[in-house]
Amino acid sequence: MAVSFPGSLPSLDRLGGLGVAFGDGALRTSMEHGPAKVRPRFTAVPDSYTLFHPAYTGVQVAEFRAFWRVDLAQGSLPVLMVDPLDGLEAPFRLSAARLRPIGGGKWSITVPAERLP
Repeated sequence: MAVSFPGSLPSLDRLGGLGVAFGDGALRTSMEHGPAKVRPRFTAVPDSYTLFHPAYTGVQVAEFRAFWRVDLAQGSLPVLMVDPLDGLEAPFRLSAARLRPIGGGKWSITVPAERLP
């Protein structure tokens, strides 16, 4: 069962870097002549996201880190978040965050994620 993203943290609702890559569940088989044969391999394929927030404080970074390590079991459990593409709540699996200091005690946070089907 998915947990909800903490209401005390700013949401990761901005697409950064790579944005969104739709899952590819097709199997392509090369033919000796002509185009490849293509058929669906899977019926449910996750989409890859790069989520971003430009300014987390040090306290927010610590809270996010604890949430990811404990509540999400280091990213192995899903979290319910708002999808930045359609604005609807959906289950995501978050990978390890990348932090970059931006000055004034603030950090930009980038989180690779998968939107689960």
